[in-house]
Amino acid sequence: MTETPLAYTDRVRADRGYLTVSELIADARNVFLDPYSTLVSAHVRMGTGNVFFPHVRFDAGPDSLLNRPDSTVTVGDRVRLRGKIDVAGASRLGDGCQILGDVSAISVDLGGGGSYRDVDPDLRGAVLKGRGHASRIVLHQGHVINGDGDFAAAATERQAVYHPVPTRHAIRVAEGRP
Repeated sequence: MTETPLAYTDRVRADRGYLTVSELIADARNVFLDPYSTLVSAHVRMGTGNVFFPHVRFDAGPDSLLNRPDSTVTVGDRVRLRGKIDVAGASRLGDGCQILGDVSAISVDLGGGGSYRDVDPDLRGAVLKGRGHASRIVLHQGHVINGDGDFAAAATERQAVYHPVPTRHAIRVAEGRP
């Protein structure tokens, strides 16, 4: 008897060190909008409340793209990955971080903070957005790099540049206070 398409896909992924589609579907703590196009290494440590858009790939562990023993990817809580995203090497995506666009992130450290929905943009997790390669980037809470090519050559900006900080009154209203 031949394998079902899901069984075949699960076997091939497991043989190559990735979580299976069945494991991604069973993960009630995170959302995988297209588990068939999302590849997550079995060596990735993930938090909760993350949203993985289609075409996201995490490579970690001794057989990763970088073939380094310290290639561990850590994903915090409420992380948003949208676009064609590759994460490899010894990378840490802190709580609330975002990677948006067509980005290859290798050995990056993105500082944690609130999610993209938090009222004050400078208290949100770090953001890499645009297209290109981000290698050995350390980005702190509330900061963003809008890259085009080599992210190391792009300016680091406060997120308030893109999302103005609301007034204290607007923050109170958003929080449901008078």
